[in-house]
This record gives sequence, structure tokens and C-alpha cells, in this order.
Amino acid sequence: MSAALQYFEENLPHRPYHTDDLAFGLRISGKGRALLARYIQQNQPHAQFWLVFDVDRVGAAIDWSDRNAPAPNITVKNPENGHAHLLYALNLAVRTAPDASVKALKYAAAIERALCEKLDADVNYSGLICKNPFHLEWQVMEWREEAYALDELADYLDLRASERRSVDKHYGLGRNCHLFEMTRKWAYRAIRQGWPAFSQWLDAVIQRVEMYNASLPVPLSPPECRAIGKSIAKYTHRNFTPESFAQYVADTHTPEIQAKRGRKGGIAKGEAYDDKRFMALCMLENGYSQKAIAAMLNVHRNTIRNWAMHK
Repeated sequence: MSAALQYFEENLPHRPYHTDDLAFGLRISGKGRALLARYIQQNQPHAQFWLVFDVDRVGAAIDWSDRNAPAPNITVKNPENGHAHLLYALNLAVRTAPDASVKALKYAAAIERALCEKLDADVNYSGLICKNPFHLEWQVMEWREEAYALDELADYLDLRASERRSVDKHYGLGRNCHLFEMTRKWAYRAIRQGWPAFSQWLDAVIQRVEMYNASLPVPLSPPECRAIGKSIAKYTHRNFTPESFAQYVADTHTPEIQAKRGRKGGIAKGEAYDDKRFMALCMLENGYSQKAIAAMLNVHRNTIRNWAMHK
């Protein structure tokens, strides 16, 4: 087995979604059974090892070179119409869980969107499953064994254009960024309304993800929404408790601190500021670096350092 195919198999989810016919929906099974299907889930719920592009034209498996695009690791072509999926392996998976670096996720989303444009790939492709390169029905070509670093892919692309400056929430990883950002901000406040049991909280968070997802032109699939909701629910329920919040309020609302804030122009940034500070302190207690917290919360590292010193 080639290095690229081995990398594909090794990094599949433990129980991938799969199907032989898209019209009949998806099933979930162990790797062995899923690898027999025509279509398979290529990425793990919270780790994206592959950027996959759906190119619906004759010559899709080979014309990437005419477009000055990087060589895909694998192309999987339908021999009947010439349409293909182009698979790019990442040497470091892009983490898509709530504790992931937002900066890294946005960078990966910008690269994915720019590469989609360069390849003239289908922007409506959901990205959950791809043509299975192990299935004999498809024509499979391997163009490169070594997985890519994101910076190497970026060298082929123009990330300076104005449309690159903000993540496209309607495509690929940009949708994950959007749903994570919207839902986690809601969750940080909502969990304090009664401190619900986990089962109730899980249902509420998933429903919130699905509500935000419904507004997207190309929504994520229900399984992807559930994965995002479950991850945020587990994280917030574990780290946000009545005790931790009471301690946070006690530590940050003493007369001395309030007076100091007043001298600087009032309580800084109100509830939004408090939410970020509370989240940062929780993450510090759980072993996250100040650099990682600053990137995730979009706060300067000096601010994180000050919060840590005066917690």
C-alpha cells in the first residue's frame, strides 16, 4: 500500500459514515465495513487530516496542473463522467474542537477556500464524505506521497485578496469557524441560566448549533452539527460551574478592583469582557498556554498575562 493510501486509512474515524448510494443516506460502521463502501467519511469529528474538493468536469483528475494548483495526494475519479474528488493530506490535522486555535482554524479555512477557487471546485460540496479511494469502482491516482503543511499550500495561493481577510462562513472550514464562534459565545452565558443537567444542556446546545446552521446557504450535515454541539456542551459543562463562577465573581469584583476599573473608564467592555476573562481563567486552570488562549479568544497575550496575575 502506498504512503498516501496508508495515511488515509490510518486517520479515518473509528466509526466512519459511509454509503454505496447517496440517495439512501448514510450509515455508520467500523472501519473495516466502511472501507467496502463507495463513499466514506474521510476526517475525524474534531481533526481534519484532509482537504477534499469536488470537481465536476471532464479532466478533473488531471487539469489541476493547468491551473497552477498544488498536486493532490490522491485523485478519485468516476470513470463514467470524468468527475473527481481531489484529496490533499495535511501533515498536522486542523483541530476543529472548541479548544482549538481560532487563528489556525481561520487560516486553514482561508487556504481551503482559495484552493477551491483555484481548482474551480464545487462550493456546495458538504465535505463530510468523499469517494472511497479503496473502492474498485473508482479510478485512483496518487500524485504525491508526502502530506502538506498549510504554509506549503499557501505558497500556491493568493491569500492577500480582500475576500481572504475574513473567513467565508458559507464554505468548508469557514462554516465550522462560524458555528463554533456563534455557539460558544451563546453557551458561555446560557449555561449560567439554571446550570442545567448535562443531558438537558447537550440537547440545548445541539439545537442552538442547528439553528445557526440552518441560516447557512450550504449547511453542515446533522452529524457534524451534533459533533460540534456535543463538544461545546462537554467543554462548558465541565469548566463552567456555579462554584467556579462564584469564585470568579468574588475574585474580580472586589471594591479595589472596581475602583481601579472606574479610574480607567468604567468596567471594561462589560459582560463581553467578563465572559472572555472568565473563559481565559478556566482555560489557564486546565493547562492551556497563554499564547493559545490569546489566539482563541482574540485577546492580546499581555491581557491574558494580566488576568493570570490578578486572578
